Amino acid sequence: MDWNQTKLLTLSRCGERYRREYEEKEWHPQRVPLVRGIAFHSVSRTTYLRKMQEGAYPTVEEVRDLAADEFEREWGRDEVQVDADDVEEAGSEAAVRADAKDFVVDIAAFDRTDVAPSITPIAVERKVVVKPLDSEIVIHGTMDLAHGRDGHVTIIDKKTSARSPSKTAADTSPQFSMYGLLWLAEHGTAPDDYRMDVLVRTPKKHDLKF
Repeated sequence: MDWNQTKLLTLSRCGERYRREYEEKEWHPQRVPLVRGIAFHSVSRTTYLRKMQEGAYPTVEEVRDLAADEFEREWGRDEVQVDADDVEEAGSEAAVRADAKDFVVDIAAFDRTDVAPSITPIAVERKVVVKPLDSEIVIHGTMDLAHGRDGHVTIIDKKTSARSPSKTAADTSPQFSMYGLLWLAEHGTAPDDYRMDVLVRTPKKHDLKF
């Protein structure tokens, strides 16, 4: 049996949702926040891999262009469900799409200028596969980013949002438990700490926050 962190988290939160998504294979169109998140993570992967492999981050202009391209690719990949309230507020579905694209471009550039310079990536989109002893279960998970400096390792989970998270968001995240166990299985020691990077672009004023 093959398990990843998404399946395990879904099962822990709601057995019925797990049954419908993974056993019944129910299909649902993507929603706008998911499209934004997937596009951003594609840009983030390229940004931090460039630093890890070549020693330098791409320019802000490169990041903005890449973000625009990734958004268009993800939006056109599948059907996107746009909420009626968002259409009413924005004026049209096209306006919702344009704002979502601006969101990804702004957030990606903001991450590059205000967050990335302080990070030394040692693992990017790192997939770890674990097969427990005497078990037919296979567990795999993918960590967004690991930062390492002076022997100190921090697992970083990247998030995008239109509002600031709760103060306990990182403390209560079950993802970090999974990431820590996977890192331990691969390296023999647990990471030193965990960090949730939440990049926020407010819906009205488009203020950027980290």
